Parts: sequence; structure tokens; C-alpha cells
Amino acid sequence: NPTVSSVTLAPKKLTAYVDVDKNLIVNGSPEPINLVINDLVAQIARKLDYTILKGNASAPAIAGVDGTTGVNTVVIADITKATFQDFLKFGGAIDSYEMVDDPEFIMSASDKALLKGISKDIGSGRFICEDNQIDGYNVNVCGALASGEIYFGNFANVIVGNWLSGLEIVIDPYSLSRSGGYRIVATMIADVAVTNPNGFVKRVSA
Repeated sequence: NPTVSSVTLAPKKLTAYVDVDKNLIVNGSPEPINLVINDLVAQIARKLDYTILKGNASAPAIAGVDGTTGVNTVVIADITKATFQDFLKFGGAIDSYEMVDDPEFIMSASDKALLKGISKDIGSGRFICEDNQIDGYNVNVCGALASGEIYFGNFANVIVGNWLSGLEIVIDPYSLSRSGGYRIVATMIADVAVTNPNGFVKRVSA
């Protein structure tokens, strides 16, 4: 007779577009429309990664890991003065939650580089982040995070609901028909929910 709860997802739209000039289309090499599509796909993916972590404060509101009630916190007042003992607290905060498998750290590239240069202790020659790991857990980078924004947990416990079968790309020849250009539109309709907030930790300054 387990206690269960429900998670509700609602469609929220993310759209980006780029106008491609006719002169670029006829002269560009490599093929400019494919280049634009690849860039749009990459930017949509980056925005989704960031939203999973930080949410979206303005409408449509998405809590993300950062704004979900029940997420654990570890206080590190100044990330430039972090210690290895500080980072041991992340794993310790979720050890009692059996749903956690293969947790990992996600942080900015600058913080990862910083932690590669901070010694674990005096004399061992070891550093907080070594071989892409901290305390045996993998460290990944989200390029949209600011310094000090550090998250830890099993990200399989994040649900991303998709409508439209994922990402939709439309090559629109009509909006710019007078100039002969094309408008490339990328649209994703999705929502994000955290299913096990107790299995996540975020760094806070106080």
C-alpha cells in the first residue's frame, strides 16, 4: 500500500527563428540553411538544459531543480574558497534516498576549472576536481550557468514532457517572399518536472 503522488505537465512553447537572406542562400557554402538549423537546434537544447536546472521565472513558469520544493542545499559562502569537505556534503545529503543512482555534478565551466586548481588538503598534491570527478561523481558543464550555480543529483529523476514529437523545424518561404529569403523557425513544446526533489542538492551562499 505505497504512498504515491502525481506529476502534472502542461505544454509550454519555446521558439527561436533566424531570417536567411537570398544572397546568402545563393552564395553561401557550406549550405547556409543547414547551418542555421544546426545552430537553432543547439540553442534550443541549451535553453532546455538551463530550464531543467534553473527553471523559468516569467510566464510560462517552470520550477526546474532550483525552484522545486524539497531540494537539499549545501552552503558554500564563497566558491573561490571552497574545500573538499564542502563537496563531501553533496553526496551525504542524498545518501539515504534509495531512488538515487549515478548522481552527478553540473556547474559552470569556470567553476569546474577553479576546482581543478584547489587542493584537497595540504601536502597530498590532490585537487577537489580530478579526472572529471569530485568525490567519485562525474562533473558535467552547463554553459549557461553562472559561477556558483552548482547542482548535484540523479537527473533521471527529471521528467521532460514533449508535444509535437519533440523539436519542430519549419522552413518558411512566405514571410520574406518579397526579398526571396527564408525564415527558419524552431519550436519545442515541452514541460519540466522533478519527480524526486530529495534526491537533488544545490549550492547556496548562505
